[in-house]
Amino acid sequence: MKLIPDDLALPLPIYSSLIMHYDSTEIASTKETEFCQAITVAIDRSVDFQSSLKLTLDRVCELTGWDYGEAWIPRLDGSTLEYSPVWYGSSNLESLRKFSKALTFPPNVGLPGRVWLSKQPELIPDISQAPKAIFARMELALTSRLKAGLAIPILVGDYVLAVLVFFMFKSKQEDYLLINLVFNITTQLGEFFEIKRIQEIFKNQYKMLEIIAEGVSVSDELGNILFFNNSFCTIFGYAPEELIGKNLSLINRRLPEKNSLREITLALNTQGFWSKELNNFQKDGTVIITNTRFSALTISGKQYWVGVWENITAQKQGETELQKNQQKLASAIDLLPGIPFHANNNTQWSMKSFGKDTWELTGYKTEELLGNGSSYNEIVYPEDLPKVLIAINFAISKKQDYQVEYRICTKSGEEKWVWEKGRGVFDNQGEVLNLEGIIIDITERKQAEESLRKAEIKYRSIFENAVEGIFQSSVDGRYLIANQMLAKIYGYKSVEELLLDFTDINCQLYVDPNRRTEFMSLIQEQGAVLGFESQIYRKDRSIIWISENASGLYNSEGKLVGYEGTVVDITERKRAEATIQYQAFHDLLTTLPNRALFNEKLIISLENAPTHQHKFAVMFLDLDRFKKINDTLGHAVGDRLLQNVAERLKSCLREGDTVARWGGDEFTILLTQILNRNDAGKIAQRIIDALKLPFYLENQELHTSTSVGIAVYPEDGEDVETLLKKADSALYEAKKKGRNNYQYYMPKNHQPIHLEALIQPKL
Repeated sequence: MKLIPDDLALPLPIYSSLIMHYDSTEIASTKETEFCQAITVAIDRSVDFQSSLKLTLDRVCELTGWDYGEAWIPRLDGSTLEYSPVWYGSSNLESLRKFSKALTFPPNVGLPGRVWLSKQPELIPDISQAPKAIFARMELALTSRLKAGLAIPILVGDYVLAVLVFFMFKSKQEDYLLINLVFNITTQLGEFFEIKRIQEIFKNQYKMLEIIAEGVSVSDELGNILFFNNSFCTIFGYAPEELIGKNLSLINRRLPEKNSLREITLALNTQGFWSKELNNFQKDGTVIITNTRFSALTISGKQYWVGVWENITAQKQGETELQKNQQKLASAIDLLPGIPFHANNNTQWSMKSFGKDTWELTGYKTEELLGNGSSYNEIVYPEDLPKVLIAINFAISKKQDYQVEYRICTKSGEEKWVWEKGRGVFDNQGEVLNLEGIIIDITERKQAEESLRKAEIKYRSIFENAVEGIFQSSVDGRYLIANQMLAKIYGYKSVEELLLDFTDINCQLYVDPNRRTEFMSLIQEQGAVLGFESQIYRKDRSIIWISENASGLYNSEGKLVGYEGTVVDITERKRAEATIQYQAFHDLLTTLPNRALFNEKLIISLENAPTHQHKFAVMFLDLDRFKKINDTLGHAVGDRLLQNVAERLKSCLREGDTVARWGGDEFTILLTQILNRNDAGKIAQRIIDALKLPFYLENQELHTSTSVGIAVYPEDGEDVETLLKKADSALYEAKKKGRNNYQYYMPKNHQPIHLEALIQPKL
């Protein structure tokens, strides 16, 4: 039985329309009309794809005067064009054919490769005038005295099924009429070339497909039927000639719909197969239920659908029978790709036959792996063969399928990985007769797995040696994963010790007991936290600062199941920030607040005064005769004197008062919460009395005194500028009165001064 009859012809309307079109509009001569007919009839009469190419080459060359014709076909993996065994030409062109047979052309390389890529005919009027980059076989073509060259693609939609190349012994100018004629005919008949191509590819599967009960179809991605077995015809009640070239909509109206095509394509691309129970129509309109499964098959870069159709109408009520049929269905699908095989029942389960050629997988011809010569087992890696035999023998003893992965050594010495699945064939008494199964090349998958393994090792190394702590934690506060750096930051010797010790992050880690709650709330609201800074306890209960970057972990249902992130020890940074902050607001010599901090405190007192309804005073003071001491005894002694003065000033003040070094030998004092001017005067007198006492520095007794100016809020002013200005004015008045005294601000005492020298802008 043949799945597609050899004498299957194109539908008569196609023949007629082609002949009438070219006869009436483009080709006037009888010879041109005969040419169209000859090409069409040649395809129809061919028994397979190669013979259809051969007859096409013959007719084109005979009727158009080309002296040599050849065909280039995309490899099954779609990588390059390879030479077809069929050709047309005289015996003196045999050397060109033999040379070309060893060549392949990638896209856009050579005349065939360029036409493969462009999908448009190309004519070279004279090869001898063309650059070698344009025509790779220049030298041999010139030796064969070839001149003109023409390449024409055979298209199926946007896919190139083959490239026909012709040469002649003389130059030829552009003949657009002839080129378009051949191009249009090959394009319109492309789908019939495709049918022949599919038949050729599947001819090795005929015997197996004829004996199974399930219907098998091969179609393109639009559902156009290109190939089927007898069971497919039987299930749906059609004759072979009624199905070839038709669409799957003939048996199921929903399959060609866009949504169905999109669903099937998506499933094939993501999981490798599409399976569904379908309600279909037989030819007489009867509805039948099939368990239908499509798998993808890529041939020369184009994807096809291999469908297996199991009629489960009668078995739908029986679940046991349904499962049995599904196993048969899965078996049929599994056996379509790869290399089907039968093995003998002997201790080594030696190969009896292969379902298709083994050369592409192993580099050996099929006959080399059977019987005499190298058996298949001899190319299996010696260390892998025992596990293969063990898997087979165990499956036979249990009467079940087996699956095993192992390595083979090809004829060229290349290592390949294969996946083998098989089962025993038993007689009615349960005795095993032989073994049948399939072998599939999984080298690419194994290489990908090895790459993933290496990547895992690499990223594990990054994880273990990162300069940041890395963690995953549960919602209830346990660390699930941590690296060594996290353990080091927290003061633990090992990750294991950290994981065992931490049972409640909230209570054990953060100094602020509310910090964990804030962490979780931010992630709940924002999805992540960045720069989350906290004080934490190390194992020894010492306190450090850390910064966390983290995000939530969610399960497939969107539920929060944990957190992951990084931790950095920022203790040194925090210390540096505190030092900078301190230096920005303090005098480094005396450690007293500087004028910036004094102004800040004065502003705060002004802001709080209306609420608390109390008075406060601002004092300006400087040291009498300080310049003379500094110039006479040196700056070092002057600095020591200022430090001692600062200490005495602090001792004279109350809690809550502020003394600041304004600059040089000038100091300012803020007295908070006084009842009246007299309270400020008492403290000013205390300061004067304290500074009258001698200072003992460098084995010397030094004497100094101070003058003090006082301004009181609110009667002397209600802003920073006014209060400082009036306190300075009062200081000026105290110096006029002989120094070593204090004066309140009085309006008659006011003298103009440069305010810019007193007020430092608020930071």
